[in-house]
Amino acid sequence: MSSLRTRERLCLKGVWKFVLALLGNFFPPSELQHDPVIAAKLAHLAQRAKAKIQLGGSLPLHISLIATGVMFMALLTPPQWRVAQYAPDFRTQPVRSWQGHDGSVTVVTFHPSGNFLASASRDGTVRVWSMPDGTLVRDLTVNYPVLAAAFTPDGTQLAVGGYGNSVALWDWRKRQVVKEVEFQGLVEAIAISPDGTKLASGGSVWDAQERRYKFGEIRLWVLDSLHLLRVWTVHDAPVSTLAFSPNDSRLASGAWNGEVTIWEVDNGVPKFSLTAYKGWVRSVAFSPDGEFLATGGFAYQPIGSWWEVPVRIWSAKDGALVRELRAGSTRSLPFSWLDFLRGHRSPINAVAFSLNGEWLASASNDKTVKVWGLEGRLLCSLEGHIGLVNTVAFSPTNDFLASGDSSGILALWRIHR
Repeated sequence: MSSLRTRERLCLKGVWKFVLALLGNFFPPSELQHDPVIAAKLAHLAQRAKAKIQLGGSLPLHISLIATGVMFMALLTPPQWRVAQYAPDFRTQPVRSWQGHDGSVTVVTFHPSGNFLASASRDGTVRVWSMPDGTLVRDLTVNYPVLAAAFTPDGTQLAVGGYGNSVALWDWRKRQVVKEVEFQGLVEAIAISPDGTKLASGGSVWDAQERRYKFGEIRLWVLDSLHLLRVWTVHDAPVSTLAFSPNDSRLASGAWNGEVTIWEVDNGVPKFSLTAYKGWVRSVAFSPDGEFLATGGFAYQPIGSWWEVPVRIWSAKDGALVRELRAGSTRSLPFSWLDFLRGHRSPINAVAFSLNGEWLASASNDKTVKVWGLEGRLLCSLEGHIGLVNTVAFSPTNDFLASGDSSGILALWRIHR
């Protein structure tokens, strides 16, 4: 019995040291010192482990190990709306979260003034909230699951699309549809040119014989009148995302087959195509200077460090891969073998550049939002969503970040510079 207790004490002591080693790699020292929740759990766990080591304990060895493992997992489970800071020169804090919709949030987008936030959902509504207090200002009933929405550059209208086989322009203040055009096709993406003259919608075409949405389609419209300028039947899969370049001359499209294409807007000719992921592409975004294109998606094959999924940055001129944003490659030596835990471990649903061109945010099915420096550093991880994070957006003033998830929750985060 004495030898058994000795082995138990030694084994538990080893497990405890392993827990501390893991914590030292996973959490930056600043978090361990300043997060009261983590500090309290560490103190409690230390007392329990110390007592167990000193007294030998009365529990069987396997129960002791299981209990230690349970406490360790509880310790790694972050409290709701926690910010994991990885850079001393970038600070973020949660402002508020609220139940914005009854269904999955598909889009969050800021008004050009930064005073309002629009959110769209599969529950068939688009809602406009005042910022930063989160008060509901307008509630638009669209009557079909909404997959895409965007403010016009003057902020007077919202373009909306989804399962309604149409694109509609809403006067959101009057809660009225100004213009709507119907056609046979699912609308998964909407982009409006920065000069406010054109609107692009992307989605898929219904195949009556196979009874499914099969081919990708892009439609280019005159914004004010929704007069159709051009139709592209593109990709071999539905179009999932669109983005205009800052100078209005090019349009980027991403599809569910992993392809990204850059189009010349004036003549409709493809400039180049690339395979962003061996899976699918969920989001594309041009940098404010138009030099780079960011993509978010998922690959069926493992990429890089274990299961980490990177955000990829491409040259907007020729499609060359410039950089991959992944936590496992951003730290200087000595390298931490747990760095990959900080990166995205599930499909990336949205990417967004800040208007100052310094940061990029990514939202993922792993229920986190990551903010990156464009040089490759992971600046912070925003945690607390209970659903898959589908969408993210920076405010025009670069002071706030908004996110929305599949449980209908909206969250607002403040950026300190």
